[in-house]
Amino acid sequence: MIHNILKNIGSYNGEMTVSQVIRFFDGFGMHFTKTMIQNYVRIGIIPPPAKKRYYLKKHIILLALIYEFKEIYSLPDIGKLFEAYIESVDDSLLIKLYEDFHGLYDKCYNLTIHKKILPLMVQSVVNKKIVKNMMDNDDL
Repeated sequence: MIHNILKNIGSYNGEMTVSQVIRFFDGFGMHFTKTMIQNYVRIGIIPPPAKKRYYLKKHIILLALIYEFKEIYSLPDIGKLFEAYIESVDDSLLIKLYEDFHGLYDKCYNLTIHKKILPLMVQSVVNKKIVKNMMDNDDL
């Protein structure tokens, strides 16, 4: 269902209020609150809304990725990953990041669906340590 987010962004006029953003994600079973979104802006994980009120395609993509990453990574780690994308005015970079994420997600999920749980848990721990090391060394 998450794959349909990019397809459905166009159903809005390009500018959504925080209430519209929340309703948009609720339609995909992804729960956000006004406070959560405002906190992401406050700590710099997503840029401030346009005209202090409107959330754009960039915000929607970043929120969708935050939703996926926050299960495993801290908000500061997610913010570090997003730094280059937040500063960019080119939404196509974010769309590419989002599409790459889901392409890799599907590939990894399909490869591991029949494995036993312990190797998957160990793989998760190792992967998180590798990512942390890369972030600590600014090797993004």
